[in-house]
Amino acid sequence: MITVTQYRDRDGEHFEQNPRTFDDSHEAMLHLARVELGFGGKVVEMSETRIKVQTQVLSCLDTAIFEGTALEMRPVVELACLYTEAGENFSELIVGETLTFFERMSKEVSGMPFFITALAPILVGGNRLKIAVMLSCGIRDEEDIRVGLKARIEDIVTAHQLSRDGLCSFRDALSI
Repeated sequence: MITVTQYRDRDGEHFEQNPRTFDDSHEAMLHLARVELGFGGKVVEMSETRIKVQTQVLSCLDTAIFEGTALEMRPVVELACLYTEAGENFSELIVGETLTFFERMSKEVSGMPFFITALAPILVGGNRLKIAVMLSCGIRDEEDIRVGLKARIEDIVTAHQLSRDGLCSFRDALSI
């Protein structure tokens, strides 16, 4: 069983949340992906049995700690490692795609500091998460990754399955 302890620090106050438990390691991994990393969380501590993720949300610092046995935590740790690798090895691409998104937005919206401050971590986190998913699928070609950043995570997984089965290339599957 994996336990997730969460708390929020805001303006000198500390707020504990009820711990969550996951009997299924993959459910815990999805929680890490969707709830923590997908919103711009940063892995600040990692071992075989414990991962600590922090997310800055305006004036709040949210912390989530995932704990379990090494066997239970394996999928969670793998995703956290790939997410960290994506940030280290693809940072220019991640930031470039985020800036491209803001350029596509109208000047009125993208120029608003609050909008940029609120949305940028989510875009960066989402792009890193997409790269982590592609890395976990064995996709390493930078052009494939660039194309994958424009897709939803579900479509990335489907495209990988189609290319793995020899039905089409990864890029072709995403362009359909």
